[in-house]
Amino acid sequence: MPRLRILAGPSLTELVPIEANSDVPTHIKSDGFDGQVAVYIKGFEGGSSHSPYFDHEKRKGITWSIQVQGRFLDTHCADDILFGNVFDRPLKLPWGFGAVLKFMKYVDPSLTEDFASRSRPWAFSPFVATMPHIHHTRTDESHSKPYFPRSRDPIAEDTSRLRTRTHTIAHGKFSWHKDRKQRKAHFANEAKRKEVVFGPNDLITADFCHHYLHFGSESIVLRLPGGISIDLLRYWDGQPVRFVCCQRAREGEQTDGLPWGKVFFCVALECEDDSRAEKRNPHVRNRLFGLLNLHDLLQVSRREIDEDLVLLTSIRRDILRRQPRYTTVRLFVHCNHGDSMPRLRILAGPSPAALTPISANSGEATDVSSEFFEGKVAVYIKNFADPNGNVRDSEYFASEVRKDVTWSIQVQGRFLKEFSANNILFGNVFDRPLPIPWGFSTILGFMQ
Repeated sequence: MPRLRILAGPSLTELVPIEANSDVPTHIKSDGFDGQVAVYIKGFEGGSSHSPYFDHEKRKGITWSIQVQGRFLDTHCADDILFGNVFDRPLKLPWGFGAVLKFMKYVDPSLTEDFASRSRPWAFSPFVATMPHIHHTRTDESHSKPYFPRSRDPIAEDTSRLRTRTHTIAHGKFSWHKDRKQRKAHFANEAKRKEVVFGPNDLITADFCHHYLHFGSESIVLRLPGGISIDLLRYWDGQPVRFVCCQRAREGEQTDGLPWGKVFFCVALECEDDSRAEKRNPHVRNRLFGLLNLHDLLQVSRREIDEDLVLLTSIRRDILRRQPRYTTVRLFVHCNHGDSMPRLRILAGPSPAALTPISANSGEATDVSSEFFEGKVAVYIKNFADPNGNVRDSEYFASEVRKDVTWSIQVQGRFLKEFSANNILFGNVFDRPLPIPWGFSTILGFMQ
């Protein structure tokens, strides 16, 4: 399993390392919350790898848990206390993420998100509606304080003492206070959330636990119903994954358009492997997972791409095995944040090591002669923007027979030796392994 470092604290930046599966809680106190947290991860590397928590019948199948116990130091309505994720920079979302998001909103209808944000992605739900398990007691009543953390005897659902703004018992004649599914369904309604308040006398013990994440020796896999399985490490650039409890931003509060205000507490996961936790410029880094053609590249132009797309022609199998010598057009892709299209630098030559820049849409051909091939190439790209940002087009795309074409690599030449047609190949070669997205087999089937 990838080595994870777990941190917790009263804000997004004031965090200290904590030990998973230790049964030793970490105290957290901010200007809005006073409590403690504990984290459990099945198969965790970096400390105790197992906890009796995962053996309990009530947590069968659970693979990770963030437990919290504490009280809010001011009075808030339940609709204003949020729990979710905050990220530092844009996310690399896998192909098929739309289906994942639909499932997330089916499980938690109160979820709001902006995973596609180009600055700080986020996802939040009201704490009382999203938390899988909540146990509530009143400090001003003669109730014993639940012990914490709960590894051997996980908390049981009990919200029977929740109060409304008029200090009456919130559940009234309804039974949702003993059933977590009914409680979540009840508080999916905004008006119901606004009726309930949390204050200094409300002691909350909660268990945020799920079974969708599976921690393996070399991966962290998200597994959802319907056979959806995504290796998250393929898309994780090393930035912290924060679980944040915070106050909903108030009207007029300066939050730069973000939905959260005061932070109550935060738990973060980081990858200790420096080779994974690369410190990347958020505006120019994002791996290209493979393209059908350049048209697909232009369709994802708002992503930041730093991989090389190599288009090869005139490859003879036996030559390729011994000493690669072939005509090459290589596209080095660079995307500036906010551009409507990636800025491409195009090179061509007789081999990958002997490339020279060429101009797209110039109408001029570039010589690419080698000991096996004598000829020239020209490249045309619709709405092409050169490295200086100048857009120029070509009459090529105005032709009736090319009206739907968006790019073209044209080659004219002759082979200097005889080859059978079966031994002359055209395709793609990459310099390093590709992170293959979930669902790529469907794309591959279409390509074949």
